[in-house]
Amino acid sequence: MTIKICKDCKHFNLSYCRHPNNGVNLVYGDVSAQLASVARSGIGNSFSCGPEGSWFDPAPPQMEVKKRKGLFSWLRLNIGR
Repeated sequence: MTIKICKDCKHFNLSYCRHPNNGVNLVYGDVSAQLASVARSGIGNSFSCGPEGSWFDPAPPQMEVKKRKGLFSWLRLNIGR
């Protein structure tokens, strides 16, 4: 069994849960957001993801970012032969 962690969910954004089940903001028309910690705890809200992570959707894998080598690394590799 895999642990469902909010940061690994595709609806997680900057400590907020933006799952469509949260409802729609009637002023702006976007998905309402609630703090992820509140959504997972279910305190005071019977309609939430809950501790079991029932709204969890895995986020797509992120591409690994390769660090660029600096100028000095390039000079050392190409000129210092």
